[in-house]
Amino acid sequence: MKNSRHFSRLAACGLAVSLIGMVPSLHANQAYPVYPYGPAMMGGYGMGHMMGGPGMGHMGGGPGMAAANLASALGLTEEQQASLTTIRDETRKLHWSLRSELMNQQTRLRNLYLAPMLDNEAISAVNNEINKLRQRMIDSAAEAHKNMRAVLTAEQVETLQNFWAKRGQAPCN
Repeated sequence: MKNSRHFSRLAACGLAVSLIGMVPSLHANQAYPVYPYGPAMMGGYGMGHMMGGPGMGHMGGGPGMAAANLASALGLTEEQQASLTTIRDETRKLHWSLRSELMNQQTRLRNLYLAPMLDNEAISAVNNEINKLRQRMIDSAAEAHKNMRAVLTAEQVETLQNFWAKRGQAPCN
C-alpha cells in the first residue's frame, strides 16, 4: 500500500515536471508570429530559394519548378545573381548564429522553469533576450529583402510582384 502511494506521487511529480518543461516552448511560440516560409525575402528565406536554389519543394513540379521559370523570366545578369547570392549567404550566416544563441536562451529558459523556485525576473529577462534575437532575425531579413530588391531593375520587380500575385502570395514591397 505504501509503495503504491509512493509510486503514484512519483509518477505525478514526473508528469508535472514534464508539463512544466513544455511551458517555455509554448509560451515562446505565442510571442513569435508564424510565417508560412520563414521571415525573409518574398515569403521565404531569401531570393535564392525562389530563384531555383535549394528548398521549398524542388521535387516534382512544386514551387521549385516555378522558381526556376521565374529566374529565367526575370533575366538576371551574372552580376545580379552574384549579388543576390552574396546577400543570401551573409543573411544565412547571421541567422545561423542568431538561431544558435536563440537555442541557448531557450535552454536557459527551460532550466529556469525547472528550478525548484521560479525566478520571475530571470524568466522575464531571458524571454526579453529571446524576443530581441527574434526581432534581430526579422530586421535582418527585412534588410536583406531591401538589399535584394535594390539589385533588381524596376521591370524585374514588377515581374516578381506579378508572379507572387498569381500564386496568391503577398507581392514584394
